[in-house]
Amino acid sequence: MFNDIFALLEKYFNRESAYAYVEKIYSTDRFFDSARFNLTAEFVYNEMINSGLSQVEKIPLIADGKTRYGDWVPPKAWDVKEAVLSLLNTDGSVETELHRYSETPCMLAMMSAGTKDGGIDAELVDIDACGEDYDLSGKIILTNKKPAESVKIAIEKKAAGIVSDYFPVYNGVRDTPDAMGSNCRWDNDFIWPVNDTGLFAFCVSPESGKILRNRIAEKKTALVRAEVDARFYDGVNYTVTGVIPGETREEFLLCAHLYEPGANDNASGCGMLLELARAVNKLIDDGKIKRPRRSVRFVFGYEVLGLTGYWVNNKENVKNTLCAINPDMVGAASAEKAPFTLWKPPPCGRSFIELLMPEIIDEYGKYKNTKIDFSVHGFGVGDNILSDPQAGVPTVCMIMHPALSYHSSMDDMSMVDMDIIKRNGILCGAAALFCAEPDEKGKKYLDELMESEEKEIKKEKDEKEKDIKEKDEKNNRIINFIKEYGMNKIKLSVQRYAEIGFEQTDEIEIDFYAGDYLDLVYEEIPARLTDGTLTLAGTYPPGEPPEINPFYNYAANCPLFWCDGKRTLSEIAVIAGTELGKNDLNKYQEELKKYFDVLIKLKHIKFK
Repeated sequence: MFNDIFALLEKYFNRESAYAYVEKIYSTDRFFDSARFNLTAEFVYNEMINSGLSQVEKIPLIADGKTRYGDWVPPKAWDVKEAVLSLLNTDGSVETELHRYSETPCMLAMMSAGTKDGGIDAELVDIDACGEDYDLSGKIILTNKKPAESVKIAIEKKAAGIVSDYFPVYNGVRDTPDAMGSNCRWDNDFIWPVNDTGLFAFCVSPESGKILRNRIAEKKTALVRAEVDARFYDGVNYTVTGVIPGETREEFLLCAHLYEPGANDNASGCGMLLELARAVNKLIDDGKIKRPRRSVRFVFGYEVLGLTGYWVNNKENVKNTLCAINPDMVGAASAEKAPFTLWKPPPCGRSFIELLMPEIIDEYGKYKNTKIDFSVHGFGVGDNILSDPQAGVPTVCMIMHPALSYHSSMDDMSMVDMDIIKRNGILCGAAALFCAEPDEKGKKYLDELMESEEKEIKKEKDEKEKDIKEKDEKNNRIINFIKEYGMNKIKLSVQRYAEIGFEQTDEIEIDFYAGDYLDLVYEEIPARLTDGTLTLAGTYPPGEPPEINPFYNYAANCPLFWCDGKRTLSEIAVIAGTELGKNDLNKYQEELKKYFDVLIKLKHIKFK
């Protein structure tokens, strides 16, 4: 089915060209400040034009820390010239320079405030050992927690800044922080979107963390010099887009996030798509494939924020977009120990694309006479965010995560495998071209996929219902169905599948009454007022996040996805609570009611 396009993409997708794209994006994004981000955007913009894409555009997003796109706020523009953290002798001379930004940019937390010229000399206080009651005025906090977790105490106690050697662990990939050795963690959630506290934060390596703690243990104190030459200003951040035009206004979307400091995360996804755009356009120009019926669009920008900015600025394009693939961290070398995973769209917005991608992976493995190991997981917030029913673009995220180097200075070009990038580029290209040019052969192929899926769902549903007692039949039927497949999964899948131009097959719908599961029924119907997932960024003071923080939190956004202007709060509580695995739906409903009351006050939803 796919061998012909595999063969063409094998020939036209150039791994050396892809490497050059990845390397160039990494060379600027590794410094993760606004000036370098804009250099990256200009490079991507120019390469899209050079590759012959149409409608190439840099969409400006105001970076003043206040302007919202949906509920996503570009941080205030922030530039860095240099930053240095040094351990001092008792006489104030430098004993050891621990980290320097120009050499290891990840040593400085994103959005750190600048210091006075020459920096500040201060005592380092390990609050994990001595507690937060210690006098911190003018001192620098040392902690093994994320810097954001010490912001509130730093403000209250008038500390000068924060030093953190925090590193998360991932079983079988990064089992201890010590595995990171001399590498520093990248911190991008220190203070967002505006840092008006005057605080800075350094993210030191596990090795440096031991040096500092040993000094405190031996000398009962440690003196450090913190120098940060950085500034904040009102600026602009760009989402870059271009298209391989088709014959209709319908589009297939390929999107990846720029503006992170890793070669794998995510220069790999962006460089891969740039090379794929060049290769597909060249295939068309050389007459190897015809121009597809649907356009293939590419979008690059800040993760989620940039894609949301594209959405709110291009509602008509999004409305005409069939589905999407999001490559994220798709070049992991074997040293990364990173599993290859597909994240599905959420249950409320599933599509044939989640059935198609595993088939393409398996078919390519057969084509290459090898087995490609991968797994399929549920939805998580990333640049698959147009899966939100408000946008209606089911998206499969192609990701290699967790990885050893994730969000650290270890994530450089040595951690990228160009053969893996080429493989994943061919997988994305095959899916995009299949969806962009539906034909009778493709219709039959998808018919068989959908029919097989429907038979499996019906079979499992029937088997479960055999074991359900009559009095509990209705309750168990809806609970089991939602838990396994999502509400109206087949109906949603077939509707989206039909839009590709093929016949619609039978639908399965399940009706239910929320009162069968809940002691108290709320008949209010919530309606969303804000496009996309919520962040509440800038809504609360630094260091004081809301009780339920929706920033990159699917659990907090899941009930919003089920708000269709028709379902009651209680119906949403049953569906979302079941999807999220809540054991006590009555308790969850009361939590959801309080959460929705907060969102009403913040004007993100209203009750109809």
